Amino acid sequence: MTDMKTLTGSGHDDMYAALVGLASDYRQWIDDCRARERREQDERERRVAVERVATYMTYRFDNTLGKVLPADAWQGYPGEHDLDRQPMAVAYLGAGTFLIHTAEPRDDGSDKLDDSLILLCPCPCGAYIETWIETEYDFAFALDELQHVAACETTCTASGWSDPWGR
Repeated sequence: MTDMKTLTGSGHDDMYAALVGLASDYRQWIDDCRARERREQDERERRVAVERVATYMTYRFDNTLGKVLPADAWQGYPGEHDLDRQPMAVAYLGAGTFLIHTAEPRDDGSDKLDDSLILLCPCPCGAYIETWIETEYDFAFALDELQHVAACETTCTASGWSDPWGR
């Protein structure tokens, strides 16, 4: 840091140059702090997304997914808050098929979150078919139905899921 004696005896041009340097250093420090905080928040959101889906699988899908999908199969992704996207966890099931889990805020103003699970399967046209899964029966039914899809039935998503994480 520059001390005050150096600034007062140096003239106005030197004082301005010193202030520009100090302001630049301060701004860089703030930017570095914000970047570190963002990295920490992203890591926390990833971890929480994976922990939440592991619990959800254990209690809601204990007869199917809970038996074959290990907790470490899930990859957490931070939310994109400027796009109003919540953190999510994604698991690859094989054969181009993914599960996407999010926890969305309720519309009732409470702090509670509602879990949602999407089965994302490739469509014969090259896009993806999104199926919302609420129960194990839904999951079993969706897998059975998707095995019989031979041609695009226009139920697929042509864009937005070309990357399963929407990034």
